[in-house]
Amino acid sequence: MSHTPLPDHIPQALRDCFSAQRAAFQNARCPSLQERRQDLRALHRLLLENRDALVDAVNQDFGCRSRFETLMTELLQGQEAALDAIKHLPSWMKRQRRALDITQYPLASAYVMPQPLGVIGIVVPWNFPIGMTVQPMIAALAAGNRVMVKMSENSAHLARLLQSLLPRYFAADKVSLFQDAGEDGQSVGPLFTQLPFNHLFFTGSPQTGKAVMANCAANLTPVTLELGGKSPAIVAPDYPLDTAAERIMWVKMLNAGQICTNVDYLFVPEGQEQAFISHAQKILAQRYPDLLNGDYTAIIDQRQYERLQAMLADAMAQGAQAVPL
Repeated sequence: MSHTPLPDHIPQALRDCFSAQRAAFQNARCPSLQERRQDLRALHRLLLENRDALVDAVNQDFGCRSRFETLMTELLQGQEAALDAIKHLPSWMKRQRRALDITQYPLASAYVMPQPLGVIGIVVPWNFPIGMTVQPMIAALAAGNRVMVKMSENSAHLARLLQSLLPRYFAADKVSLFQDAGEDGQSVGPLFTQLPFNHLFFTGSPQTGKAVMANCAANLTPVTLELGGKSPAIVAPDYPLDTAAERIMWVKMLNAGQICTNVDYLFVPEGQEQAFISHAQKILAQRYPDLLNGDYTAIIDQRQYERLQAMLADAMAQGAQAVPL
């Protein structure tokens, strides 16, 4: 099967990797159940055998990342997802019968046959860099695909570690990973998404998502976008305020609130504002008596810190009151 040549402005390393993965897929378009399970077990071993190194790399990228949070929200979830896929893969691979209009097709039968797509691109955010690498990768490998991953510029230590680890578990034409910065120090993200993937999975901001979708449209590449947005919480009048505060503050403090689906504004019944604040202050004092002890994750970089400070200043300029917790 012939393919349109890849544009010269895309870095050679990306072009070579994509071409190798595409050729490997053409030579083995439908991996067996056994091969897919082997790939998933290899990924599970990578997470299990390199747990401490992965935790340390993420901690270096954040400056301070709670070890518990990395283990719970990224490594454990990734391991469990791989085992779950191994368990359910036989049923996922089965053909699925579909009904037909008997008046149009009186003697016909119809089935959906799950088939691999080809080469899958994954663009990973910095806030959960292991989880958002592994979870889409599990889905792609379970479906019999090849995978190319592009990490965030804020995940340099983790990216270098994974680049050294992956060849022990996967051939490069099965799984490959790239740092965000190319040889010239410039971001390869916009060029990565210009490759003619068979599907692209992107997690990030709406602004970047628009550019990613435009790049994918040029190649008619199907794309899955997981984008940030507004996420309110509403506490009903008959709901226990202490329970609401416990649950809302738990997720607000997890990863220092750096979660794309996190609560970013709150509605409480009129007159209960101060009571909620008191609950929140008590919860924070109990859970994090010392914010410098390593259990509370740092803001990822100076740019994000300044963005948060600017939001706070803007709110106060418009009449909001800042309440220290």
